[in-house]
Amino acid sequence: MNRFEEIKNIIDLCLFDIIMPSMGGFELYKKIKEIKPDIKVLFMTGYADNLLQIQTIIKEGQQVINKPFSIAELKKKIKELS
Repeated sequence: MNRFEEIKNIIDLCLFDIIMPSMGGFELYKKIKEIKPDIKVLFMTGYADNLLQIQTIIKEGQQVINKPFSIAELKKKIKELS
């Protein structure tokens, strides 16, 4: 989090996996939003059984992309966030 605070002004978008080793992507998202409320975030997942987490993320107004995805699909999702 310290590193993010140092460089927050040059970051426009964060890409988080919903499932990560020590801290889940949604938990990290909440911490990042405290530091930079207007940050754009795109979540990715490769697990179909994350339905509850995906619904929570969508209710927050965030986007989710399913893995595996192509560069074209990623570009499209990023444009949707602009």
